Amino acid sequence: MLQPNDVRAYLLDHASRIAPADVDSLVARAADVREKTGSERGRHPLFYRQLTVALRLLADHASGRCAQIPYHTVCLLAAALYYWLEPLDAIPDFVPVAGTSDDALVLELACELGAAGLDRYCTFTGIPLATVLPGYQPR
Repeated sequence: MLQPNDVRAYLLDHASRIAPADVDSLVARAADVREKTGSERGRHPLFYRQLTVALRLLADHASGRCAQIPYHTVCLLAAALYYWLEPLDAIPDFVPVAGTSDDALVLELACELGAAGLDRYCTFTGIPLATVLPGYQPR
């Protein structure tokens, strides 16, 4: 059975391998990502908000519009989006209802691990951090 520490280790390992070209590739696929994102709005509202903000953050980072975000946060979010785009993961996406639950968990963990950078991005854009990371208390 998959444990939370397994997910954390997976995410940190994959984030450590993200290169700027990988972020650019995700940004170039933004239309595909947005199309897939739309189906999550009603089923997983927090997941949908996190996906939307993650995609914006990556685009703003890649364009140089928001260069003050730590690359660690960028890599965590990129790794989580790559996981989500993979249809055959821990719980395959075609499994009704539960298929995106693991994807939501991976993205939520990426947001938590990269919370300081996400906080900076939300401050920069005026997005209320509580809509993306409910309960997060900046240090």
